[in-house]
Amino acid sequence: TCNNCLENGCIMHGRGQGCSEYEIADGPPSYKPPSNNDEIDEVCLAMMEEELDHDTCSSSGDNCSECTNTMKPKSGEPCSWYEIPDYQGYCSSGVCTYQFGCGETSCSSVPPKKDCEEYKTCNNCLENGC
Repeated sequence: TCNNCLENGCIMHGRGQGCSEYEIADGPPSYKPPSNNDEIDEVCLAMMEEELDHDTCSSSGDNCSECTNTMKPKSGEPCSWYEIPDYQGYCSSGVCTYQFGCGETSCSSVPPKKDCEEYKTCNNCLENGC
């Protein structure tokens, strides 16, 4: 359990990754033993709340709009959408990662690019939003 792990001076890893002596680089959230053992329950509660946020967000849909319109249970903040090149993207609770950053909490509607081949000069193209 989380309490047993922290009481023994180990690090508890969220999202089912278990207990160990070491942190997981760029992995799920890690929970270190607090300096005061009286605070272990609070640390484990924070882990459970993050797990609930993660589960809620990751099951909220497969597009930016569905994701960012889903609110995390604890804070009421929107879930985060991670756009990944050459992939459809994914929804999560907003944990920052080295590879994909911290995600977006709102979707931008970028208009499609205009076909600028018809413009003869660079200025004409820029004036028409290309």
